[in-house]
Amino acid sequence: MLQMIRDRAQGLVVGVIVFFICLTFALFGVQQYIDARSEVVVAKVNGEKIALAEFQRAFQQLRQRARAMFGDTFDPDQWSGAQAKLSTLNHVVDEHLLLQVIEDANMRASDVQVADYVRSSPQFQEDGVFSKDLYSRMVRVIGFSELGFEQQVRKDLVLNQLRAGVAATAFATAEELQRLEQLRQQTRDVGFTILGIELFRDGIEPTGEEVEQYFTEHREDYRVEEKISVSYVELSIQTLMADITVDNKNLRAYYDENQANYTVAEQRNVDHILIRISPDASDEEQETARKKALALRDKALGGDSFEDIARENSDDIGSRTDGGETGYFGRGVMAPEFEEAVYSMSEGDISEPIRTKFGLHVIRLKGIRPGGLKEFDEVRDDVTATVKREQAEALFFEQAEQLSELVYEQPDTLEVASDALGLVVKQTELNTRSELAEMFSAKAVDAAFDPEVLIEGLNSNPIDLGNDRVVALRLEQHEPSSVPPLNDVIDAVTRDLINSSARDAVHAHGEAIVERLNSDEGLSAVMESAELVWEDVKLATRSSSKLNRAVSRAAFRTDPPAGGKTSYIGIPIGIGDYAIVGISNVMIPPVEEINISDIAGLRRAISRDRTAASWRDFVDILKSDSDIETFPERL
Repeated sequence: MLQMIRDRAQGLVVGVIVFFICLTFALFGVQQYIDARSEVVVAKVNGEKIALAEFQRAFQQLRQRARAMFGDTFDPDQWSGAQAKLSTLNHVVDEHLLLQVIEDANMRASDVQVADYVRSSPQFQEDGVFSKDLYSRMVRVIGFSELGFEQQVRKDLVLNQLRAGVAATAFATAEELQRLEQLRQQTRDVGFTILGIELFRDGIEPTGEEVEQYFTEHREDYRVEEKISVSYVELSIQTLMADITVDNKNLRAYYDENQANYTVAEQRNVDHILIRISPDASDEEQETARKKALALRDKALGGDSFEDIARENSDDIGSRTDGGETGYFGRGVMAPEFEEAVYSMSEGDISEPIRTKFGLHVIRLKGIRPGGLKEFDEVRDDVTATVKREQAEALFFEQAEQLSELVYEQPDTLEVASDALGLVVKQTELNTRSELAEMFSAKAVDAAFDPEVLIEGLNSNPIDLGNDRVVALRLEQHEPSSVPPLNDVIDAVTRDLINSSARDAVHAHGEAIVERLNSDEGLSAVMESAELVWEDVKLATRSSSKLNRAVSRAAFRTDPPAGGKTSYIGIPIGIGDYAIVGISNVMIPPVEEINISDIAGLRRAISRDRTAASWRDFVDILKSDSDIETFPERL
């Protein structure tokens, strides 16, 4: 977007080029560039082409969803690399592949299902009640029109149907669940004592020579990060939009000139009954299906409930439970034969059996939603946002170009750009690279540490931060990375040396005690001689609140002791302590004592994990059996 700005347009030749580029856009319109770009194919899925324009829409929508989800923690730099583009391309390819499977299976989500989903979604509710205004705002935030969002919901609902079918194949046997639950409910007698590092820290008084040697060996641990302070000016579309006012006359003019954007096509809603016919069905099988379809049609014409007939007889699992209802759809959605029949019917008509590649359909036209132009008042908010956005974008690009020229022509100050564009020069505190990246972006860090900025003291190029924000910055103060003299950090070095020595001492002492215990020296005698207190937890479980978490994990990872003996182990815990743990009396409950509700909970957990794995395997198998080509170099 800002390549021209980054390249710093300069001189007569570049000025002429910029003029002709602008003239080309003015004369022929941006749409031709979009159309040309849409002809670029970035992937093929079983012969179905995925255009660059579709990939770009998906990329922007996913990026906007991520921004809405993460808010202030959103990192635009994560979306600027090749990996983000490749992941998006894979997502689009997977979606096309799955939609092909859904189309072949004739799976559908009705308007009723879509409406129920939208209305029941908490993010679209205020005080527990669906809010149309909140819905409209939230949908725009994540990069959709309302119609586009509802189409995406329809896709997602059908994909969930498919996912549910795959999930049904993921299961665990009763024997497997019982064995896992037995292990989970296993108990052990666990004893332990803890050697505190404090006892070993007391009395350690390193000499000056030892402190100096430790500092020499670990000097990089005390390195201070490089820090800089920068001044900057920021230009953003959002800020420009806030200062733009538009009158009703301009809004109405835009609406009149762009009526195609606010025109909806006619849609129709039907109930249908599908009698599935396989592609290789014999003539006899086809005739049997035709007679069944005619008989069901006669029942409907005779007054029987069409919905009940569909629920009991339709082979379309996607609409059967809704009485065969498809929901409203426009042209180009259904099979051509199905669509032609629907759009030739009057409301309430019941069709003759219609043959498609799926089988025979008996159709009843349930409703017609006329197409046409939406009223101005109905779309006023959308028109206002669009007009303000377009004006802000035009101003943004104009000012961004000016910003580029001004920070280049006056490389020793930002004040000229500030005065010319009405921007405020701001200054940061001293920040490390990571702090500066959090404040701006990784690109801004690269710019700030560029030799021209860091060493020569020049202004940076304008930097695209994403989300339609651009900054230009310059260095105010620089503190290079350095290892301070020992005298500046001697307290920290001495403290670290004492802690290191104490950890070594407590570990050595603990290992010696473990060795004595495993050599069959009596527990009481060892504890008494070491002046330690031993604590026992009988029949401890993995989640016992009486055990330190690290102690519990170690106790249940240790192999059960043989011959009724006690096994002793030692483990570091916390920030320097050392635990000695004894394990004995391992008890595994018999199957008949396992609670059925516990197995049910375990079944749900395992089912969740295996469902996710089964879905991944399902998609991988589909991809391996499909003809897929991707062209990431065209992104």
